[in-house]
Amino acid sequence: MKIDKSIVENSLSELLSLTDIFLVEIKIIDNSKKIIIKIDKMTNISLVDCAEVHRGLYPKLEAQYPDFELEVSSPGLDAPFKVMQQYLKNVGRQVEITTDQEMHFVAILKEVKTDTNEIVVEKKSKIIQEETISISAIKKIKTVISFK
Repeated sequence: MKIDKSIVENSLSELLSLTDIFLVEIKIIDNSKKIIIKIDKMTNISLVDCAEVHRGLYPKLEAQYPDFELEVSSPGLDAPFKVMQQYLKNVGRQVEITTDQEMHFVAILKEVKTDTNEIVVEKKSKIIQEETISISAIKKIKTVISFK
């Protein structure tokens, strides 16, 4: 039986509504009957959070799909942002941005304007300048990892 993404999404959103965890991505690999779920939260997501979501979701899906594999994890430190909550979570952090015009730069994410789907970034060169960018013009954005 083919796994229906909307059933997985509905079961998951029901489960997550009771927590501060948000959904980043659901991938279903049909030929292996594998469901891959990426979750996050505004504070650091833990292994315990992932395990609790797995334990809560697995029985709900098992009733419909007796033969499947479920993987629940964080998106990863170097993964590009996929949902608005990730932008909000990373305000004040250094991000690496590639625009749809292939401009590539590193800046501080200063603000997220959810009403206009824009972000304000602070670029540092010889002078510090702020720039507002439409989220739709961003091809890829991710947090810069620094071990300083």
